Amino acid sequence: MTQKADVGSHLICSVGTGKYDGTTYRRGQDAWSTRYAPVALARLLRLGGSRATVLVTREAQAEHYGVMARELEDSGLTVAALEIPKGESPEEILTILDRLMSTVGAGDKVILDVTFALRHLPFIYFTALTYLTAQRGVQLEGIFYGLRESGRLVDLTPLFRLVKWYHALQMVHDTGDLRLLAWELGSDVGRLGQASPRPQAVEAIKEAAAAAAEALASGLPVEVGMHTRLLLEALEGSDLAGSTHGSLLALDNLKNWAEQWAVAEPVEDKADLRLAPAELERQLRLARWYIERYDAPKALSVLREWLVSAVFLCRYPGNTGWLNRRQRKQAESLLNGLAQRARERLLQGRKHQKQLADTWNQLGELRNRLAHCGMTTHPMPSTGPVKLKRILAQCEALWKGGALRSLEPLPAPTRRRRVLVSCLGFSPGVLYSAVVHAQPAQSVIVTSAQARSQLEEALDRAGCRGLPCHVLELQDPYSGFAEGISLMDAPLLSTLSAADELMVNITGGTTIMQYLVERIARQARRLGVPSRVVAVVDRRSPELQRAEPYVCGDLIELEGSHNSRDYETGTCEGE
Repeated sequence: MTQKADVGSHLICSVGTGKYDGTTYRRGQDAWSTRYAPVALARLLRLGGSRATVLVTREAQAEHYGVMARELEDSGLTVAALEIPKGESPEEILTILDRLMSTVGAGDKVILDVTFALRHLPFIYFTALTYLTAQRGVQLEGIFYGLRESGRLVDLTPLFRLVKWYHALQMVHDTGDLRLLAWELGSDVGRLGQASPRPQAVEAIKEAAAAAAEALASGLPVEVGMHTRLLLEALEGSDLAGSTHGSLLALDNLKNWAEQWAVAEPVEDKADLRLAPAELERQLRLARWYIERYDAPKALSVLREWLVSAVFLCRYPGNTGWLNRRQRKQAESLLNGLAQRARERLLQGRKHQKQLADTWNQLGELRNRLAHCGMTTHPMPSTGPVKLKRILAQCEALWKGGALRSLEPLPAPTRRRRVLVSCLGFSPGVLYSAVVHAQPAQSVIVTSAQARSQLEEALDRAGCRGLPCHVLELQDPYSGFAEGISLMDAPLLSTLSAADELMVNITGGTTIMQYLVERIARQARRLGVPSRVVAVVDRRSPELQRAEPYVCGDLIELEGSHNSRDYETGTCEGE
């Protein structure tokens, strides 16, 4: 039994001036004999209670409209004629479109019969109704053509489904947004399941496609990779490959995109995803996808995080926590440090590091302005495809040209170039203890002219005679703040940038000395040098400290400084 259409449908049909013989039209087990296919369709779909609009030329209205209208009314429909021209010029075609759109209301459930439409008119009707589905939320319930020779009512509705799939595919091509495609896929799951011997795999396709579409729209490269890997597995397990059944044609496109973005191996937990060269190259392909579709915010965000991941892989190859936020900060600190060194002109002769710093600066500037919606007093620079492709090319060159690989892994803790930054007041035992604990390769000493005379003896007693020292000597160790800041010059920055790590001791001097030591620590972190801030404590009485200054005190990690475990493993969280 043919399913009855919803009451309230709107039948759009036409009639011409031809000679129409009586025909018995059939749909399923039901049949109806009439000269007019729209009448048979109204009977076989049980459209009683609906309305019908008959598109007619002036000649057709005089020839056949009256008879067909009475048969439609006898079928329970309310009928109205809509006079149209023949559509033989662009102006007449637009007139037909305009009149047809004026008679179809918002939300109408339309059934279109094109049996008697003159030659090219079905294309016009179909185009108008396709447009109306988007403009007014019209629901196209069916498109039919009556074969008078056989009496079959051919359902052409799948053609409209293909139009919707075209729109979904075109949206992906133009904007990179998979969500409409995933939605159409979800609405077709029933049809797909009937075409596959494994319907559960089809459901998996729907779920993976929806998840991948959401991740792609949000600019999440890892989630895109994980979900498209699941999508590929579902497609391979569905036995739908090569099918030409309607919407299944779009699955080939979906498979091609998924192959570009999928991670190398399926993972259930993001933390298990291994950072490898192939993963970085996959993320570059995704960035290119966004750029080719002019999606600057996602492209720049993906490239920024790609550069952090690439630095992480090259600098810390044995460290597996590349998705841990605290650990990613170490790579960001290195990049920020290179950028600061470029600003301080400390990268002369280091071509690769300067390329890295320049690319990081460009990415950061554009990405940050977009992330903050351009809310600065500066004009928003162009983020058009030309500039985006140039930045992508720079990233690819960094990867392929060796600039990133020039970032050698940090040496083992016992082999790192450690620089001690310390105060030296009138208690030389504090510096002595700091040197004993740090065993530095070089030191930066903040002191006064009066206290400097004790430097050589303190180093000698600590077993570090001849230790290279960069001395900042204050003439006014009590209130010379401006004087102290002026001593933080280019040679000091060179000393800091050459260090693998810093130990910063803030005890053992005047207030201004401690202030300068902390400023030096902040400057070192801006240069990307891992550091920890410590205090040296001698628990003996003041009298005994003065009598025997060279006794090693305790080293205390200060709360709020960089964690000592980071210092030992080289995983410093930068500012």
